[in-house]
Amino acid sequence: MVEGLACPDCGKLLARFERPRGFLYDCSQCGGQFVEHAALAALLDDSRVAQDIIQKQTPRTNPLQQKVRYRPCAVCHGMMNRKNFGGASGIIVDVCVLHGMWFDRGELDAVLSFVAQGGLARARAYQEQRARHEANLQAWASSRPVALTSTPDYVDATSLSDIGEGVIELIEFLHDVLSSSYSAKP
Repeated sequence: MVEGLACPDCGKLLARFERPRGFLYDCSQCGGQFVEHAALAALLDDSRVAQDIIQKQTPRTNPLQQKVRYRPCAVCHGMMNRKNFGGASGIIVDVCVLHGMWFDRGELDAVLSFVAQGGLARARAYQEQRARHEANLQAWASSRPVALTSTPDYVDATSLSDIGEGVIELIEFLHDVLSSSYSAKP
């Protein structure tokens, strides 16, 4: 609960609004919003409360087309980290791990819409599935015979370096195909 915060984008004094479990700070000049972590969690948990916040502002242009700009936290003034919200939304937000998130004009609306449409749940499910696949791959790899410690004379070592991560992707693909074909049999 901090009063008198300045906008990290334009410097204007932020208006403070009390929300369940915390505060939301709004900039009347640039349209940005700083939301404390607990208040954001409450917004994401309760879509009815979130509808009060959605301003239906037009989001700024595609963040990938904008110059990367790091902003200071409105509370501690430490530089915030830029993150893709939920790891899959395409909405780049600025995060202070201690105090909250900064949303440019329209980004909070887009985040709430992403969550309301199940985007956060899908992103979590994808991450869990990927972790399971990685664990299965590691289990499979550990069950294989020990690899050669040196390259045999008949293999060109320079060609091995060209393979890179493609081998891992191929193994993951084969694992997925084989797993699905075995599970599909009656």
